[in-house]
Amino acid sequence: MPDEKILRWKLLGLEAATGLLLAFALLDAARRRLWQRSPLDLPVALYGLAALGFFAISPQRQASLPELCRELFACASYFGASQLFARLRRPQWALLALSLAAAGAAAIALSPSAVSRAAGTFGNPVLLGTYLAAAAAATAALGAAAPDRFTRQTAWGCLLLQLAGLWASGTRAAWLGALAAGALWADLRLPGRRKVAAFAALALSAGALAFAFRGRQWTHGLIWDGAWRLWRAHPWLGCGLGRFFAEFPAYASPALRALWPQGRLIVNFAHNEYLQTLCETGIVGLAFLVYVPASLLALLFKRRPTGPALAAGLAAATIFAENFVSPDLRFGATAFLAFACLGAASALCERREVRLPAPALSAALGLCAVGGWAALAAQPYLAERRLEREPAFDIQATPEVKEQARRLENALSKDPGNAQLAARLGYLYAQVRAWPLALQRFEQAARLAPQDPGNYNDIGNIYYMTGRPDEAIEYWKKSLAVKPDQVDAHVNLAKVYFEQGRLKEATAQAQAALQLDPGNERARILLKKMVE
Repeated sequence: MPDEKILRWKLLGLEAATGLLLAFALLDAARRRLWQRSPLDLPVALYGLAALGFFAISPQRQASLPELCRELFACASYFGASQLFARLRRPQWALLALSLAAAGAAAIALSPSAVSRAAGTFGNPVLLGTYLAAAAAATAALGAAAPDRFTRQTAWGCLLLQLAGLWASGTRAAWLGALAAGALWADLRLPGRRKVAAFAALALSAGALAFAFRGRQWTHGLIWDGAWRLWRAHPWLGCGLGRFFAEFPAYASPALRALWPQGRLIVNFAHNEYLQTLCETGIVGLAFLVYVPASLLALLFKRRPTGPALAAGLAAATIFAENFVSPDLRFGATAFLAFACLGAASALCERREVRLPAPALSAALGLCAVGGWAALAAQPYLAERRLEREPAFDIQATPEVKEQARRLENALSKDPGNAQLAARLGYLYAQVRAWPLALQRFEQAARLAPQDPGNYNDIGNIYYMTGRPDEAIEYWKKSLAVKPDQVDAHVNLAKVYFEQGRLKEATAQAQAALQLDPGNERARILLKKMVE
């Protein structure tokens, strides 16, 4: 499928499939009057409810909306997977499908490429590396518990391809996750001296990887320093769900600003999911997040599973460990993989059927929740579609257009105090990109009608189009001073602030536009771009 920013058909297809799977599970539970309950249901449910709570208290809800949708998508992935794996008679085939698909993705990534770090079909080497590391952990567990030689050899072959693809991706955080999964497997499955030997081998591997990546720039420390100071300013409830990108620039150190200038690059992630959660939702929000992987570890050590249950658990643990030094969990594809594996591990380790007291009502409430999440997630895609259907502003300077301009100029020469005629001429000149003439007429209209905010807004537009953003900002501010409830002026300011890296101001202006016009497509897409 094509993969492009904002309109991500891959992710949209994944979200739709997850929603349909969860809807099927709800309807099936209502029919059978039974729900498959597993040990991690409570931590994940609390994680989702916490996201809703922090969204409710966010100072800028529209800026928090993408993160709310991601966390709800993660919860939907968990519950869909847990219900599915509770019903599978041969779950090992589902995990083997992950191994085979990851081996195929690795093979594509290893094909000749002009780039130094392979991204395969993922569009980003970090996303590819995370996927392959999680799949490699699952594959190794499947291979170790394989009941026959063919399955074992298939698993080892897939594992070699996955590790080769992981190396080609050059993703350091993914290797950290893979090593953490290896340590967890050794602690769970190996006795005495074999466990010590495994830990020693993993330590040597970590040292070799550190040496291999020694030439790579490491800026995480600078980001973490600013993020730590941001958290200290909002210790208990954070600065707002999903608002790290808007608040962080004020806390970035001079060294980081020199390395990544604000007007050219955006630090939209803390490169540590736990630290970023601490910044956005404080100690309270971090507790809800940590409860999820901590519960996974407690379940694995309690049940000490093998085969598919261990494979799924190690895959999820890989991603949770990796995100101590990576922002990868903030992307929908990785959030899906982590929580789907979490759901599979939970259901395969331990499950029991519980009777629904009101099956029809429970299913209806669940379907409403899935529908609400789907409606929120679809908003950026629908906004992009609506914008594509809008007619173009520019027109050709045809003889008819030139004649229209001539007639308007003659009329204005006879009535030089007519502000409306001057504004109409300015608009016509702007449509044919005759910027000096357009600016001249809009300035004339502004002098004649100083209380008309539209003229200031149009002058700002021309300054922006001619590469003078600071003058554009001043005129858009003048326009809003005359009439504060102008959606277009707020969106224009949000756009130019975003391009200058002034994300806090950009977010405030986009939020103001959406308060006036909740369905505004440009404001929604701008907020999405700020995160991406």
